[in-house]
Amino acid sequence: MRKYVYATLCGTLLLSSKAAFAIETSLLDRLAQERIIGDGQARPQAYPVPAQPGSPRAASPAQAPSANAELVGQLRQANEQLKELEQKLAAMEQGNALLIEQLAQRQAQGNSSPESSAQAAEQAQNQARIRELGQQLEGAQAQRDALAAELASARTATAGNASQDSALSAALGTARTEIAGLKQQAADLQAANQQLRDQQLRNQQLRDQQAAQSTQQAKADKADSAGRIVINDAAPKDVRVSYAVGAWYAESAPQETQKFASIGKKLDLQAFSQGFTDKINNRLQLPQAKLSAELDGAQQQLETAMLSKNEKESKALLAAAAKEKGAVKMPDGVIYRILDKDKSPSVADKNEILFDIEEQLSTGEELVRETRSSHVKDLPPLFQSIVKQLGLGGSAKILTPVTQAHAASGIPPGTVSIITIKLAGIK
Repeated sequence: MRKYVYATLCGTLLLSSKAAFAIETSLLDRLAQERIIGDGQARPQAYPVPAQPGSPRAASPAQAPSANAELVGQLRQANEQLKELEQKLAAMEQGNALLIEQLAQRQAQGNSSPESSAQAAEQAQNQARIRELGQQLEGAQAQRDALAAELASARTATAGNASQDSALSAALGTARTEIAGLKQQAADLQAANQQLRDQQLRNQQLRDQQAAQSTQQAKADKADSAGRIVINDAAPKDVRVSYAVGAWYAESAPQETQKFASIGKKLDLQAFSQGFTDKINNRLQLPQAKLSAELDGAQQQLETAMLSKNEKESKALLAAAAKEKGAVKMPDGVIYRILDKDKSPSVADKNEILFDIEEQLSTGEELVRETRSSHVKDLPPLFQSIVKQLGLGGSAKILTPVTQAHAASGIPPGTVSIITIKLAGIK
């Protein structure tokens, strides 16, 4: 009877131990499957859950990296604790399995010694220890899950801060662009205002000048009306001739005005008339030395300006002439071209020739237009060379640069003398 009771007790213990072992084994399988124990690596959380609902940790963007590192460290420590518990649980399960095996052997042998009772008690303690370790595993798992959730939440917050920083940077860039545009608009407005002020100043100066001219003209008209004489057919002949001479002198006024303008000066006609009147009446208002100095200075400026203008025009004229077909350029800069050789006979040194000659300056001023005769040998060397290339009726053109050496002849330096000769007869 005792044998059956003992066998029943052992079977009950064996079944309970197997059930507990199965429960603990399924728990370990679940822990291993969810990677809570084993490799010690944290598994990602799809839905972050804070460790303490209602009071999640908050970190500023500057503190986010250090806070995340701290959470990762805590998660790694929790995994290590889980691994340690796993090892302890495995050892307990191994010891418990050994005890179950020994108890089963003794039950099979029908032995109910005190040693078997001690092993059964030890097995019960092991099962209690296994349950305790399982609870610790579940607590460690919960802690690990909370840390993983908190880490995921912190990473989400960091990503949100990064997105917010990016939006703020974009807004700042837009604001800077708008500020630059406003500054450019302000600069454009300032420039426009300055142009407007300059235009207003010029308009005011023009009005002042017109007012001064009007005043001056009014004074001149008043003076003219006071001293003006009437010239008509009834006036004496001497008066009419004198008036004609005055008008002839006045013809030079436009030319003198142009000359003054070329050197940046303005011819004041009222002062011009006053000077004429004062000189006639021997009532000059400036010393003669001062008048001479003013005239010499103006004349020097006019000559310099005219020389520069003439040289520029002459240079272009000579360059164009040198490019014409048949043109010959001499070492001294003279350029000639045979226009028409015409028919024989040709001339020699002993011949006397009759030729038409025209000379004008590059300014358009005509100097000579006549017919001359001369022995060929008496002509200048260049002319001899040219006429020997011509037959009766032939013609040629000669361009000679005028230098300071020709100034004594009255020809303006810097111009070009253009001579055209035509052979009209040969004796």
